[in-house]
Amino acid sequence: MSNDTPRNETSAPNAEEVNSVALSRFSERFAPQNHAREATTSARRSSIGLQIKEHFADGKWHSLDTIANTIDAGEDHVRATLDRITRTNHTYFGCTAERKKVGTDVEYRIFKINKTISSDELIEKLTPIIEGLRAEGKKNMVTMSPQTVAVLAHRLKKLLDEWAE
Repeated sequence: MSNDTPRNETSAPNAEEVNSVALSRFSERFAPQNHAREATTSARRSSIGLQIKEHFADGKWHSLDTIANTIDAGEDHVRATLDRITRTNHTYFGCTAERKKVGTDVEYRIFKINKTISSDELIEKLTPIIEGLRAEGKKNMVTMSPQTVAVLAHRLKKLLDEWAE
């Protein structure tokens, strides 16, 4: 053995060759999956929530096909977006929505969220009004006081105006 040749010399490929072979195998193996994932992701990125809010956040009931036709989007995409908006205790796109079944179709009612009021405040301020209305509702026509009902209605209106500011 001569001193000019290193002891452990082999014809092993260098690190660059190993990486390029591994990368090409990886690309061949996962390219179809990555392409499908990119197509799905790009489809999700086109947000239609703000368009739905702009056209339909009026508190009225609208059918799925009306919403889809108006904003020129697929019903599946609209349904997925509206399902997200209708989730309880969540707000998406600055609105919230309700869903109801009408025959074989589903309709949605969408509301803009301008101001949030805590449930504690609602309970604290509305409970006396509700109790007063229940008490008047239990009375018969002779003992019921229309003026008491009017006062309770006025209190309710004042609270609603306060919260709407």
